[in-house]
Amino acid sequence: MASHASHRLVTAPNLWPSRIRTVAATIACVAILTAMAIDLELMPDRLFSGLGQVGKMFGSAFPPHPGGQFPRILRGLGETFAMAFAGTVIAVAVAIPLGLIGAKTIVPEPAVHFLIRRFLDLFRGVPALVWALILVSLFGLAPIDIHRSQIIAAARCTKPAKWMVRRS
Repeated sequence: MASHASHRLVTAPNLWPSRIRTVAATIACVAILTAMAIDLELMPDRLFSGLGQVGKMFGSAFPPHPGGQFPRILRGLGETFAMAFAGTVIAVAVAIPLGLIGAKTIVPEPAVHFLIRRFLDLFRGVPALVWALILVSLFGLAPIDIHRSQIIAAARCTKPAKWMVRRS
């Protein structure tokens, strides 16, 4: 008993329509970019004429010269690393409790768990750049000076608010 396998001719799908769409989209993009370049007067001769200035800029940047500001640069680097370290420590200190209360094993009540998770989604859903803009507008760009914060804290504690005064 000889078994004969049936041989069918397998045809490839017609790829021409997708290729035509790809070529048409590429031509349309090139045409739009060309029209924008003409509108902005971005001609090749104008673009290439500035390459000498770019070379001068890179030539003056290497090797770097601190211009007598080396101690100031080092202090700024130290402040940057200190702020990054402090931010990481604060983030860990805040993230651990938030992560724990977001766990189902800690908060077994479904409604409360749902509300906590949606609150945490708010932080995750807002991009870091938006948080940076909000915090810079609140606190400014300069690092908080320790002495300034101590003076502010002392000034606030010298006269207690009415709700802080105990009545006996």
